[in-house]
Amino acid sequence: MMKKIIYSIVFLLFIYFVLNWYVISTTQKGSIYIVPEGYKGKLSIVYNQKDQPVLEEKDGYQVVKFPLNGLVKTSNHPRIGKQRDKYFYYTKNGKFKLAKDIKLEGGLTTEDKNDFLYTFWIR
Repeated sequence: MMKKIIYSIVFLLFIYFVLNWYVISTTQKGSIYIVPEGYKGKLSIVYNQKDQPVLEEKDGYQVVKFPLNGLVKTSNHPRIGKQRDKYFYYTKNGKFKLAKDIKLEGGLTTEDKNDFLYTFWIR
């Protein structure tokens, strides 16, 4: 009886690690969001905007640096689907640091003709 329990636990752990590896390896890289240090509130990205700059790419991530008004316009197309994002702060003297304390408070995506707006809130 004890052997069956041990084998079952080992099997379940194996399944857990295989599924976890699969989800991580198949999730596409999303964006690196860089926000002003201490920023709280709404952040928006408007995609598909002619005559707007292209977002920088770094290691397969789109880099989105938000100004103090929280709005970025870009000629890039949005990435759709499950993604892995990263969050950083930038300080007044231009240094970057990993934003470990950012709390996401939902998001909203709207599409109108060619315009694609992605909005989310942080606190």
